[in-house]
Amino acid sequence: MTTNVRAAHRTSRRRRTPAQWYLLVSGVFVTLWGISGFFVNSSFTSGVHAVHAPGNHGLILGVFATNGWHNVVALALGSIALLLHGSSAAKGHATGLGAGYLAFTASTMMAGHFLLAGNLANDIVHVLLAVTGIGAAIVTRTSRAQ
Repeated sequence: MTTNVRAAHRTSRRRRTPAQWYLLVSGVFVTLWGISGFFVNSSFTSGVHAVHAPGNHGLILGVFATNGWHNVVALALGSIALLLHGSSAAKGHATGLGAGYLAFTASTMMAGHFLLAGNLANDIVHVLLAVTGIGAAIVTRTSRAQ
């Protein structure tokens, strides 16, 4: 029985689509990022000037700006990605998440960071998450059995 379970697990792992892999990997990454952010800074300030005032944001790994709002959003998005990674509709979810990251990054680059602390390093990570999500969705075949 144990051998059959292991074989089934290996088979299911091989059948993951690129979109499912994106949701799994990005979900783990973003969730851990959100958790680690609370150790750096957990203030819930708002407004462009308040977010960037000393003490109202911290730097993860000394580079990536974060605050309580950023951490909560990261936990929410990471959790959603993890919940949906096994879904047969992973292609649509990866597209939506990637498009969301892209829209968020474009808006913060134009209007500034109002609630979520951020900087250029954060924007680069968000663009990478957007491009890989949309790319994974593009290369995922819709006819593939889940």
